[in-house]
Order: sequence, then structure tokens, then C-alpha cells
Amino acid sequence: MKRTVLASALTYLCLFLLPWQTVWIYDSISPSLLTPLQGREGEYWKLTHYVVQFLIVIAVLVRWETQKSEVAKKIMKKIWWFFAAMVFVSFLSVHPYLSGGFLFHLFSAVLLFWLLLDERIETSA
Repeated sequence: MKRTVLASALTYLCLFLLPWQTVWIYDSISPSLLTPLQGREGEYWKLTHYVVQFLIVIAVLVRWETQKSEVAKKIMKKIWWFFAAMVFVSFLSVHPYLSGGFLFHLFSAVLLFWLLLDERIETSA
């Protein structure tokens, strides 16, 4: 099977499974007594990954090729600088572990957007 066909199938699978997301809760942070929640646990404090996020990463890795145009290289360079700044800022937050989890959600959203904008996606049967 060609890589583009496999990557397109994974992209369609991600879009199909998006409404029925299975979540993997791998940790939970106890909120501080200084927060308005006053020690009660909520969804915000749970560290999760969605199965669709892993499918998105796999689809990007399958589709990954070096960009040939200069415009694409400039855009990718700006995106990587943005994420480097976000990683730095997440270490400065009160809960860096929680910020890193949210950063992964943002990263997977950008990857899904990149997959949808890729002109090599198979749209015909």
C-alpha cells in the first residue's frame, strides 16, 4: 500500500472517530487549596490523551516528507519556534506537567490541521 493512501486512510479514520473519542487518563493532579475548587477534583486536573491524537501523530509520520517549497519551510520554522516558546512557557507555569499535557493537545490540533490542508490527501475513490 502506498504511503499516501495509508496516510489518507488514517486521516479519514481520525475524522470519523473524532466524535467518539476514547480518553486515556494517565494521571490526576490534586488542585491547591487556594483555587476556587478548594481541593475538589475536576476534569481540568486530569491528564489525558485521546486515542485520536495518537492516530494523528501516526498519520503525520506516515505522510512526512521534506517540504520542497521555501514558503512551506518558512511556515514550518515559525510553527516550531511557536512550540518551542510554548514549551518554555509551560515550564514557568504553576503546574508544568499539566501545561505539557495541554500543549500536546494543541500540538495534535495543529497536526490535524496540517493533515487536512495537505494537497496530497486522496479525495477520489
